[in-house]
Amino acid sequence: MTHASYKTPSAELAKNPLISFGRGIAHYREIKPFHIKPAIEFLLENAQLAVDHAVDPSTPAHWNDLAEPLEDATEALGRSWGV
Repeated sequence: MTHASYKTPSAELAKNPLISFGRGIAHYREIKPFHIKPAIEFLLENAQLAVDHAVDPSTPAHWNDLAEPLEDATEALGRSWGV
Protein backbone atom coordinates (compact mmCIF):
# COMPACT_ATOMS: atom_id res chain seq x y z
CA MET A 1 0.00 0.00 0.00
CA THR A 2 1.33 3.42 -0.91
CA HIS A 3 0.38 6.68 0.70
CA ALA A 4 0.51 10.20 -0.62
CA SER A 5 3.29 12.23 0.89
CA TYR A 6 2.38 15.63 2.21
CA LYS A 7 4.40 18.46 3.53
CA THR A 8 4.24 19.03 7.25
CA PRO A 9 3.77 22.67 8.17
CA SER A 10 6.61 24.41 9.95
CA ALA A 11 6.05 25.18 13.63
CA GLU A 12 5.16 28.77 12.74
CA LEU A 13 2.81 27.76 9.93
CA ALA A 14 1.15 25.15 12.17
CA LYS A 15 -0.01 28.04 14.38
CA ASN A 16 -1.73 29.69 11.42
CA PRO A 17 -5.46 29.66 12.24
CA LEU A 18 -6.31 28.80 8.63
CA ILE A 19 -4.35 25.56 8.94
CA SER A 20 -4.73 24.67 12.60
CA PHE A 21 -8.53 24.40 12.77
CA GLY A 22 -8.63 21.12 10.84
CA ARG A 23 -12.21 19.84 10.69
CA GLY A 24 -13.33 21.98 13.62
CA ILE A 25 -14.66 25.50 13.58
CA ALA A 26 -12.27 28.22 12.48
CA HIS A 27 -11.23 30.74 15.11
CA TYR A 28 -12.33 33.72 13.04
CA ARG A 29 -11.20 36.24 15.62
CA GLU A 30 -7.60 35.02 15.25
CA ILE A 31 -7.44 35.16 11.45
CA LYS A 32 -5.52 38.13 10.08
CA PRO A 33 -4.88 39.11 6.45
CA PHE A 34 -1.23 38.02 6.66
CA HIS A 35 -2.34 34.43 7.44
CA ILE A 36 -4.06 33.95 4.08
CA LYS A 37 -1.21 33.72 1.57
CA PRO A 38 1.06 31.27 3.45
CA ALA A 39 -1.86 29.03 4.40
CA ILE A 40 -3.35 28.85 0.91
CA GLU A 41 0.05 28.31 -0.72
CA PHE A 42 0.81 25.46 1.70
CA LEU A 43 -2.60 23.85 1.23
CA LEU A 44 -2.44 24.23 -2.57
CA GLU A 45 0.94 22.52 -2.57
CA ASN A 46 -0.42 19.62 -0.50
CA ALA A 47 -3.46 19.35 -2.77
CA GLN A 48 -1.15 19.22 -5.80
CA LEU A 49 0.89 16.47 -4.13
CA ALA A 50 -2.34 14.52 -3.57
CA VAL A 51 -3.36 14.93 -7.22
CA ASP A 52 0.12 13.88 -8.38
CA HIS A 53 -0.16 10.81 -6.16
CA ALA A 54 -3.66 9.99 -7.44
CA VAL A 55 -2.62 10.07 -11.11
CA ASP A 56 0.60 8.15 -10.55
CA PRO A 57 0.24 4.79 -12.33
CA SER A 58 1.86 3.03 -9.36
CA THR A 59 -0.91 4.21 -7.00
CA PRO A 60 -3.31 1.32 -6.32
CA ALA A 61 -6.93 2.01 -7.22
CA HIS A 62 -8.14 1.60 -3.64
CA TRP A 63 -10.01 4.08 -1.45
CA ASN A 64 -7.25 4.34 1.18
CA ASP A 65 -4.54 4.89 -1.41
CA LEU A 66 -6.28 7.11 -3.93
CA ALA A 67 -9.53 8.75 -2.85
CA GLU A 68 -8.90 9.29 0.86
CA PRO A 69 -5.64 11.27 0.51
CA LEU A 70 -7.15 13.33 -2.31
CA GLU A 71 -10.27 14.05 -0.26
CA ASP A 72 -8.26 15.02 2.83
CA ALA A 73 -6.04 17.45 0.93
CA THR A 74 -8.80 19.11 -1.06
CA GLU A 75 -11.11 19.28 1.97
CA ALA A 76 -8.45 21.15 3.97
CA LEU A 77 -7.93 23.56 1.08
CA GLY A 78 -11.65 24.07 0.57
CA ARG A 79 -12.34 24.73 4.24
CA SER A 80 -9.57 27.31 4.53
CA TRP A 81 -10.45 28.91 1.20
CA GLY A 82 -14.07 29.19 2.32
CA VAL A 83 -13.20 31.10 5.47
